[in-house]
Amino acid sequence: MNKKILIGIEKTLLIIVLLVAAAVLVILTYRGNYDINAKFVYTVMDDGAIMIDGYTGDTPELTIPDEIDGYTVKYIGKEAFANDTVLKKVTIPDSVEIIYDYAFSACVNLKTVKLSGNLKEIGLGAFFDCSSLKTAELPNRLEKIDVSAFENCKLLKSLKIPQSCAEIGTDAFLGCENLILDCSENNLAQEIAKKYNIPTDFSESSESTMIKAGILIAVAVICVFVLPPVIKKIIISAKNKNNVKKSETKN
Repeated sequence: MNKKILIGIEKTLLIIVLLVAAAVLVILTYRGNYDINAKFVYTVMDDGAIMIDGYTGDTPELTIPDEIDGYTVKYIGKEAFANDTVLKKVTIPDSVEIIYDYAFSACVNLKTVKLSGNLKEIGLGAFFDCSSLKTAELPNRLEKIDVSAFENCKLLKSLKIPQSCAEIGTDAFLGCENLILDCSENNLAQEIAKKYNIPTDFSESSESTMIKAGILIAVAVICVFVLPPVIKKIIISAKNKNNVKKSETKN
């Protein structure tokens, strides 16, 4: 075979090998966020968007795409990710508006959820029994937190309930032993916190209570033991001055 042809073939093969290596490198780089083996089962809804009904994959950190096969991902369906024990972190795109019932229930190793900025509704038991969940930030457009939505999220530490949230279901936060609710923007959340005895950001810590008690005791001591002698001296001094003036007037 012609030597020039051989050299050309070798160069071509070398280019192909380099391209394949580059592709593998890209895949490995982004595998932490995107599971290349993931398959999403979905339904095309009447509005032309899709609802994710199921998922197969084994990545601990998953970013759900905002579009699949040209369709906008708008809904997370019932039990779509339920009982996934591998999942530790999930990012839900801003295209999602509703998370339906038990969508992530019993994802016992799920620690962090980044919710859609346009999320309007969190369904019944959506994060029920996510016993490792520590972090979830509720978006400002959220309108409804359904019954038992975060029930038994025992490690969940804080949630700020946005002003837009007009409905909070029964037992939405039942069993959230470490939860402190930020109710500064939502009166309904304040009522829920009182009803179920959930600590709020308005609750005083024991340290703060002790400081206030100490101040009150100090004020009481001053009023009882310090002020009376001082006041008595002032009164006596005033009387003495008055007597001096009277004496000078007589003279």
